[in-house]
Amino acid sequence: MKRHLAIDLGASSGRGIIGTIEGGRIKLSELHRFSNDPVETPQGFFWDTLRLVHEIKASILKAAHDGGVDSIGIDTWGVDYAYIDDKGIMMAPSFQYRDERTAPMMDKVYSIVPYAELYGVTGIESMSFNTVFQLEDDVSRRPWLHKNASKALLTPDLLGYFLTGNTCCEYSIASTTALMDAKTKKFDPSIMEKLGIRADIFPKVVMPGTPLGRLSDKIDAETGHTGAEVVSIAGHDTSCAVAA
Repeated sequence: MKRHLAIDLGASSGRGIIGTIEGGRIKLSELHRFSNDPVETPQGFFWDTLRLVHEIKASILKAAHDGGVDSIGIDTWGVDYAYIDDKGIMMAPSFQYRDERTAPMMDKVYSIVPYAELYGVTGIESMSFNTVFQLEDDVSRRPWLHKNASKALLTPDLLGYFLTGNTCCEYSIASTTALMDAKTKKFDPSIMEKLGIRADIFPKVVMPGTPLGRLSDKIDAETGHTGAEVVSIAGHDTSCAVAA
């Protein structure tokens, strides 16, 4: 019987849940619950991403001791991301979407790409924390990060990267950026170019259910030698709820 570990992360807490299929029915068992505590500093409001990695590893280890785990999927909130450099190291902490840095960026973005044009392409409701406004703030105030990064990884893709060393951009989480063409299901290079956002800043878009890779040797050794495969499930928690 296959055992699947769901890592479900919300804005204030997270859970590790084992799912199995028995007699044609899905059975769920919570193994690990933990808090998700953003950190307020004079420089901004940030996610404690590395603490989340620690808790995810604890979930995998508990699953290993509980009977093993075959696959792992991670869902989180939308819009947020972090940059990694050409050595694969996270360059700066990930801003929490409630940080107020993006408020002035809405007018700037709409002065370049009018609201009707942006909405017409992406179909995403205008909210100040959308990734497009966060990236525009980086281009304006932290250009060295945006320019020198190897890639930007949205939160579930970032956490999957820490587990496997592999990168991708899962479709449902990519759709929260307000930079994806709803028809082509690809990032719109013309909008990104107008805003000074690198068209290559995100990895290749993949659809939910795409294997990301097995746990890296180091992570696997720390978490019970399960050899589990990480799968890029619908990374946006709302998409997961709709599917359920």
